[in-house]
Amino acid sequence: MANIYDRIIKEIIEPTLQPLVEILLSLRYVKAMEMEDKIQYTLEREGDHLKMLVLEDERKHQVMHLEFHVKDEDLGKVMLLKKGMLTIITDLPVLQYVVYLGDKKKLKNLRPFFKDNYTDHRFKVVRLKDFSYKRFLETDIPEAAIWAILADYEGQKPEEVIKEILLKIDQLSTNKTEQGQHVRRLEVLSNLRKLQPLFIKISNDMAFLYDLETDIRFKQGKDIGEKKGIEKGIGIGEKKGIEKGIGIGEKKGIEKGIEIAEAKAKAKELKKNTDGVTKMLKTGRFTDQEIVEFLGVTIDFVKKIKKELAKKKAKK
Repeated sequence: MANIYDRIIKEIIEPTLQPLVEILLSLRYVKAMEMEDKIQYTLEREGDHLKMLVLEDERKHQVMHLEFHVKDEDLGKVMLLKKGMLTIITDLPVLQYVVYLGDKKKLKNLRPFFKDNYTDHRFKVVRLKDFSYKRFLETDIPEAAIWAILADYEGQKPEEVIKEILLKIDQLSTNKTEQGQHVRRLEVLSNLRKLQPLFIKISNDMAFLYDLETDIRFKQGKDIGEKKGIEKGIGIGEKKGIEKGIGIGEKKGIEKGIEIAEAKAKAKELKKNTDGVTKMLKTGRFTDQEIVEFLGVTIDFVKKIKKELAKKKAKK
């Protein structure tokens, strides 16, 4: 899943998890617990969320593997591999769900199973657009209202639904900073429905002008751009970057900030993939191809790590 959507989901998943799984999956639980750090780090990839569901009867605790996806593509082998690993590691029943966030009515490739001559693995695929947007506006959690932008509008005009969602966000937000963060998230997700230009127009017309200092784009220009920052929200050193915290001066500060931020993100992703491949290779239980499909890396990358591990072992 595209990094920008994955980031938004990670920001809102914790406060919205309970109403989300109740609406989409008809699951009820006492509480959701984080998985052990090592399991989380090794198994989670973009779009993935792992939780242990605590039920009233402790003997019935379960692992929920919830994956969000925007593309219509085959996930059967990945889901099978992850089910096997989670079952071995946790020794608990594993519930698997893929929540499709895209706009397709019929999914050609994202099928809820993997099947060959010897295996028949099933999981559940849920289209968020099959659920009424009103369900997400019935909660008192502002982050939950954000999901409404991707739901079924029930014949309502998009502009009317957008206004309804924005009014709910305004009602539930505790301050302008929080409101601005929610509006930014809505703006990003609205692009999945090709509604971003309309959303921006309506939010501006309704005076949803959020605090720029909470915006990630502003922070990138402020924290990194030429190391000169924004003074009192009025100008970036040498009057380049963001002027008066609103307009972009020659875009120099932000562009440089974004470049550095992206470089850091790539370095972090490389380390995560390297650690993940290393751990899976050391177990000796997985083929190179299984690692490729599970972690989403290339076969050349796996071979490179395997070669480096062999060199280290030879030195010992």
